[in-house]
Amino acid sequence: SYQVSAWKHGRAPTAKQSLTLSTSPATLAFTLEPPRKLNVTVREANGGPMPAKVTVFCANGPCAVPHKQLVLYTDTPKDEQPDDVALIGWVGASGAAEFSLPAGQYVVLVSRGPEYSIHPNTFPTVPGQAVDLRTADGTVDAVLARVIDTTGWVSADLHTHAVNSPDSIVDNQLRALTFAGDGLDVLVATDHDAVTDYAPVIAQTGLSPFLSSVVGEEVSPMEWGHYNLFPLPFDAANKVNGGALDWAGGEGATLSVAEIFAAGRAMGARTIQINHARGSLGGVP
Repeated sequence: SYQVSAWKHGRAPTAKQSLTLSTSPATLAFTLEPPRKLNVTVREANGGPMPAKVTVFCANGPCAVPHKQLVLYTDTPKDEQPDDVALIGWVGASGAAEFSLPAGQYVVLVSRGPEYSIHPNTFPTVPGQAVDLRTADGTVDAVLARVIDTTGWVSADLHTHAVNSPDSIVDNQLRALTFAGDGLDVLVATDHDAVTDYAPVIAQTGLSPFLSSVVGEEVSPMEWGHYNLFPLPFDAANKVNGGALDWAGGEGATLSVAEIFAAGRAMGARTIQINHARGSLGGVP
């Protein structure tokens, strides 16, 4: 005996139906309500369109169905989305995006990292722009101002995973978009035992004015700890791992840490980063 509901992103789950399975197949029919559309535009004060992050909260506290109950496979157990958050979305280089949500009342925040203001600019006194999607679609027009002068500085993340890494399901286009939307300047690719080049993705998505990248990898032997190497050349002909360093030594012994560092330098790496040195899989001498 089962209780069955149907659901799709942007739509509310259906009411549950009872189902009893024995030796014969059974059929249930569900009707999903059409989603509402939230259209968001973002531009810089005295400037043009730009990427941003959109956080949509359920207006009356926890959402009717918490997001974590609907996700089948993701890293959210490590960093669960709060129950009052209906959607976290991203606006690209065009400064415009459309999101699907179940009919309801929401509160919307638009941001681009700590260098910029938040929309609405009365936050946190006003927790966000109220949007009523109960009977019609809605629109948010956000203007963000640079509030911190970072002249002469760049922001970067030197430890980044995406779909080329066995511990991530985020595709490269979305990873680049999240970086630009959160206001970072440099994305250093460090997938586990895979060399990744984000430059083509950044160019294709129009994010080049907002985001730069560095090619690299995270060398990941289980015995000696994990190390980021960058910059590295990207071998487009190597479809398996982009020409990653062979720390297993082929048919020979696993490379020592000193040999890994030497091999990385020989490949062109000018920076070697010891990852989570005080945690699990930390580096050893």
